[in-house]
Amino acid sequence: MVENRSHFAGIMHPFIVCSAYLFLYLPIIVMVLFSFNDSEVSATWTGFSLRWYRNLLNSPELLNAFKASMII
Repeated sequence: MVENRSHFAGIMHPFIVCSAYLFLYLPIIVMVLFSFNDSEVSATWTGFSLRWYRNLLNSPELLNAFKASMII
């Protein structure tokens, strides 16, 4: 009986670990992908653009906040 449980755990362990990593990192990956969206609203994909990153680099308030975050 214990041998069967060990075999089952050996099979399920990689699946559970991969599922946990997917659960944790999939939202981050989706956010990074949608950060390149050209749309004003993130609900629809209208095309690839670097507009939001250009706006980020042109905003002194955001650059100061980023600098403070990196110092902390």
